[in-house]
Amino acid sequence: MEHVLTIKGKKVEIFKFGAIEGWRLFHRISKILGPSAASIDGDRFDVAIDLLFRNLPEDAFIDLLKQLTSVCLIDGKKTDFNSDFGDYLFTALVCKEVLMYNFEDFFSPIMEILDGRSLLGKK
Repeated sequence: MEHVLTIKGKKVEIFKFGAIEGWRLFHRISKILGPSAASIDGDRFDVAIDLLFRNLPEDAFIDLLKQLTSVCLIDGKKTDFNSDFGDYLFTALVCKEVLMYNFEDFFSPIMEILDGRSLLGKK
């Protein structure tokens, strides 16, 4: 089963992670978001995002983006991170959708906040 949508004029197909990769990714994201999620208070969501990115080393950030986008097809083709994800807003929107499709049951409270206050906008 897959989730199909259009983001910035491109057809994006998102698939589920396999069980082992999904659980590993869930664990990794939980460790990253855990401390930052506590900072989400009212209009101070910017503080949580700032903490998240400050606490994630650059290489780990790129690895996470690559892992999140690895379960996608763009316009029916396997993705190439360097050529398909140079548009930062597109990449952020795709990653948000990957997280929602794969982990919505676990992260729905965080995603509700992202939907309401994010610069990425509502889907």
